[in-house]
This record gives sequence, structure tokens and C-alpha cells, in this order.
Amino acid sequence: MYAATVDGQRLDFTVSGMLWKRSLVMRDEETETLWSHILGKGMRGKLQGTELNVLPSLMTDWRSWKTAHPKTTAILLNRTARGFNQDMYRSPENFLVGLRNSKKSKAWRFDHLQKQPVVNDFWNEKPVVINLLVESFSSAIFFRTLDGQDLLFEIDDQQQIIDRQTQSKWNLQVGLCTEGKLKGKRLRQLSSIPSFTTAWAKYYPASQYWSPSKKTRVRQ
Repeated sequence: MYAATVDGQRLDFTVSGMLWKRSLVMRDEETETLWSHILGKGMRGKLQGTELNVLPSLMTDWRSWKTAHPKTTAILLNRTARGFNQDMYRSPENFLVGLRNSKKSKAWRFDHLQKQPVVNDFWNEKPVVINLLVESFSSAIFFRTLDGQDLLFEIDDQQQIIDRQTQSKWNLQVGLCTEGKLKGKRLRQLSSIPSFTTAWAKYYPASQYWSPSKKTRVRQ
């Protein structure tokens, strides 16, 4: 998800009907610039080279979102493509969630996260936690430093997510502590990008990949 404002100007984005590296190309109506939806960058036109600001977001199912945000509102749009549902993830190795900046990128594949839905890792040398809700294949990434302390997250015997330091319970889809010493505390979300594995590899060929067989050593 990107902010639609560039240098104070609100842009209206549409689907251009074109593909670049087999991925969607957007077009803004105001300047007719063509934008890569994966890079969030103007590829051709008046705003070529301009990068859109990435906003933290979550691609999830309606039931999970409504449970976490009971007072939410939603927009209903006309369907222009086939249904986007859990059937999309019959082959989870085809999907991942990634982080990137101007210098590097890193990704966590869904088939690996299926085996370990909560991962303590690092991004840009800062502690992060990655969570995959297997039931809906929604993924989220948060900084796991809270009030100066680096938390370590794990799944307990009741299949609930807790932090090892205080044994508090967490909803890592929204980064909220729901029970325990840290109840009400929130983690800061990163602007992660869900993507097809093949598309990510084409746009970020030098990307790092986490896997269960190469677990990142974390500080205790």
C-alpha cells in the first residue's frame, strides 16, 4: 500500500493494462506516469524516478480483520478479476512477504513460515518479528523492541503467541499485547510487501531469504 500524494499533489491511480516483468503497472491520471506496483516507483513519464511512500498494511481475510477491528468500515468495489481467497495459496511456496530499501531486500517465504509462523529475525540490524496467520495466509512484520527491550516471541503449549521475557500474550497480526504484564502495549509495524516469489526474485535478484534451516541467531 502506498500514499497517493506526491509533493503535495493527490494522484488518482488506475490499472494501465500493461505488465513489466510480468507484474502490474499502474498509471496516474494527473501526470500519466507509469508506476511499478512492486517498486512503488515511477518508471516512465513526468514523475519518472519518484518513489511513493510505503504505508504499513495487512492483507488478510475479513473475519480476522473484523474480529480485531469490530468498528471498522470497508469499501465495496466492483470485482474486475477472479476471487482472491485462500485457494490462491494452495502452493504457499509461490508467495512471500518481503522488506526492502534502496540498498537491500529480504524475504520470508510462506512455505517456510508455515513451518514456523513466528520468526525472530533482524532487518537493517534491528530486531523484528515476522508472523504468518496460517488460516488466512496474512503476514505482518513488526519491530520487536519495546521500551528499550528486545523481545523474543514464541508459540506456547496452548498455541498462543507470547513474549519470552514477560510471558504476555500477543496478537502479532496487529502488534498488540492482549494479556499479561505488557497488556495494551503495541509494536511498531514495518511496511512489508506480500508478493509472488517469482516476481520478488525478478525485482530483487540479490535479495536475502530466511529459511527454517538457516535460523537467525538472536540475543537472549
